[in-house]
Amino acid sequence: MTNTKKRFISMIQSVLCVFSLSGCTDDSVSQIDNISEQSNINFETEDIVVRTTTTPIITSQAATNTTTNTTTTTATTTTTTVTTATTTTTTTTVVTTTTTTTTPTSTSTTPSTAVSSTQTWWVPASQSEIVTTTAVYTEPATENIQPLPEYLQSVVDYYKSAYPGMHIGVGLFSLDGKKGYVYNGDEEISGGCTVKAAFALFVLKTCQDQKINIWSEELEYKYGMKNNGSGQIKYADYGTKYTIAQLLSLLLGISDNTAYNILAQKFTLTEFQKFLNSIDGQKLKGFQYGNASVNQRLNEWVAILEYINAGELYSQSLYNFMHNTQGSYIINGMSGYHDYLHKSGSSSGTFYNSASDVAVVDNSYIAIVMTEDYVTGYCRQNVAKGWGTYVEKYVTSIGGPQNLF
Repeated sequence: MTNTKKRFISMIQSVLCVFSLSGCTDDSVSQIDNISEQSNINFETEDIVVRTTTTPIITSQAATNTTTNTTTTTATTTTTTVTTATTTTTTTTVVTTTTTTTTPTSTSTTPSTAVSSTQTWWVPASQSEIVTTTAVYTEPATENIQPLPEYLQSVVDYYKSAYPGMHIGVGLFSLDGKKGYVYNGDEEISGGCTVKAAFALFVLKTCQDQKINIWSEELEYKYGMKNNGSGQIKYADYGTKYTIAQLLSLLLGISDNTAYNILAQKFTLTEFQKFLNSIDGQKLKGFQYGNASVNQRLNEWVAILEYINAGELYSQSLYNFMHNTQGSYIINGMSGYHDYLHKSGSSSGTFYNSASDVAVVDNSYIAIVMTEDYVTGYCRQNVAKGWGTYVEKYVTSIGGPQNLF
């Protein structure tokens, strides 16, 4: 697809996003999704519950691994032996190529989440009520970005052969972005609501610089700001006021599109683009969502982690807004419990079909997956979740995240 066509499609989706939207849902990691093409755009229609002031306790069931063989002459076969949590001997990942397509699938149970009985749609108005558990991140010393390990590349190759026309970019990186593995790192792919993570950083840094109190400063929900995609504010009455903290919590917790619109009236896209340019982030090209490459998303998240670790005025707030919120495709594709920060994005419609996610997993690495499919009209949430599944398997097979880089 030419850049001109993609820009035209991006422009069309930005115009359409203000209308009534219908979504895509696919929870399978092991089969081709069967989502019918929708006539309108919808950003992140999956049900998401905002974390409470108590960190969710996630329970999981054992994963069941299955392999499905189909006859073909073109695809890649991967056979891998993975060390699991219950294995006492060290095994080695083996990758072979034959004339039989082996679908590297894993049917895993999505973690179920038990949360506090006092759920809230936003962070409480008092900063003192927020959990203070900011992580301390370690930083590798040298730059070394490489192609994907053979096992993970075979996963990407399978998805590409299974879904002709899908664009995909993925990566695993150290927390400072200086080491890692990447596939298709420079292609600009529909990132959907993943842009909201960098926008939240921009808002908080602006508030800090301009001495704006996010816990008391209020913004009004006005006519024309409503977005019928993901979120809760769309159900509120015009004239309702929200603190900046409430809007940011909704923005990151349930990816509230209307919260994005309200905030963007004060914290403009023009200034946001200047901020993105300063950290080598994505190009909005005049739109709220736009397209981004894996490498641009990585730069944004390195800046996010740097701010969290800097001990600035709103560092803890940003951490709390992003910590263990539900709706991460990457984490939902994993079978075990993982602590994480994340921001996902998805949409389904005639012009804009994507599923993407960025997650900081176990305070150890940044996982990124970005997909779009204009050809068949499917939102590939299963591919985004599948990336989480096979990243977890790979990390386990090498003895843990400490051996990644």
